[in-house]
Amino acid sequence: TSLRNRQPMWQYGYGWHDQNAEPQTTFHRLEHWTGTQWQAGKKLPDADLGYTLLRAAGGHPGSGRNAVIRRWTSPADGVVTITGVLSHPSENGDGVRGRIVSSDAGRLHGEWVAYHGSAPTVVEGFQISAGETVDFITDCREGTNTDSYDWKTTIVLRQNDGIEHTMVSE
Repeated sequence: TSLRNRQPMWQYGYGWHDQNAEPQTTFHRLEHWTGTQWQAGKKLPDADLGYTLLRAAGGHPGSGRNAVIRRWTSPADGVVTITGVLSHPSENGDGVRGRIVSSDAGRLHGEWVAYHGSAPTVVEGFQISAGETVDFITDCREGTNTDSYDWKTTIVLRQNDGIEHTMVSE
């Protein structure tokens, strides 16, 4: 199969995932690129979204239902395996929660909490179709104080024709 998907492979935004809502995941793009990170506007903190920001391998969630979302779009049909480590390095705050959700019926593939340390984030092979998205959603748990985090991930996509692609967030 060809890589027929036309969307950008990675998008950076904010929103929320609720298994009981429709749509289950809301996603709004972060529009301002500083050269090192995506954020709501030129100023940080932003008047509406505070310290909501994303980098390739981490960021800082906003308050309430303003989780940060790294969205990956599969370029082909196949099987995906995800490995990674979610880290909350600060000794302060209440840590962060990370979830991996695919757009296939809002399927939750895993949920982890990193609190003053790190948690491995592993999702064994699952079927995916070209154009389907996988969201790496990180929220603040209770409070946004000191919620900077790192979430380094590796996605391995084995296409149905056997060709394998590896994407690393660094």
